[in-house]
Amino acid sequence: MLNVVIDNDPPTQPAPAPLPSGGHGLTGLSERVSTLGGTVDWTARQDGGFRVTATFPVPDEPQC
Repeated sequence: MLNVVIDNDPPTQPAPAPLPSGGHGLTGLSERVSTLGGTVDWTARQDGGFRVTATFPVPDEPQC
């Protein structure tokens, strides 16, 4: 398995007004990762930051 973890620090300024969803956020990311057989999890951190974790299967290397 290949794990990719992205940690964002807490914001330093108030968040701007939310934009309309167009499938490019976490839902779109999950859909794209799932096409490769992977999964995505996300969570707010206790310090106000945010974490996204993607896990991908890695094919076995060919034996020569």
